[in-house]
Amino acid sequence: MGVLREDLREDLIDRWFGTAWEEVGRARTSVHDGVVRACGEPGPAHALAMVAGELVENAIKYGDGGAVEPRGHLRVWCERSALALVVDSVARDGDRGAEEVVHTLRWMRGHTSASEAYRARLVAIAAAGGAVVESKLGLVRIAYEAGCALTAERIGGVLRVQAVRSVLDPGQGERSRVERGDKRSPLRRVGQRAGART
Repeated sequence: MGVLREDLREDLIDRWFGTAWEEVGRARTSVHDGVVRACGEPGPAHALAMVAGELVENAIKYGDGGAVEPRGHLRVWCERSALALVVDSVARDGDRGAEEVVHTLRWMRGHTSASEAYRARLVAIAAAGGAVVESKLGLVRIAYEAGCALTAERIGGVLRVQAVRSVLDPGQGERSRVERGDKRSPLRRVGQRAGART
């Protein structure tokens, strides 16, 4: 795989999104087009677009029901060896959807790879038979299919979900700003205000 263009190593996407379902398609399109411009290859663009769609959909579906527009913020940036995507959404204390995201990604870290976690989740769903079970397959699937490392954390009243994908062969990349602990979040103050109201 190639190296990202020298002039496009900073933010590719930096946008707010609302609660309309059309935001999911807009997120996919903007991320796909931005990544194609940055690295000129369809593979990373398809992968990050799929991740963006899933994370924005989750933010709309499970985000704080009391939050007004905007619902969240999407940011994608790149460096020489990695593409990083962050979705921030308002999540109050006790928000079940946010806690499930954090729990699912913590569970994934207990497996040696995303593919192993994906297989384990499929086996668990199959073993449940006809019982009603929360699959939680979406996050596991995109980590596996997109080749991304996913993490989630609560920062005040904000749920941040991060995806990092190398654009180099395994073992050749440097750490991205996400992996180094970049904490920038336009939603941070919004989330803090939301938390103060509870």
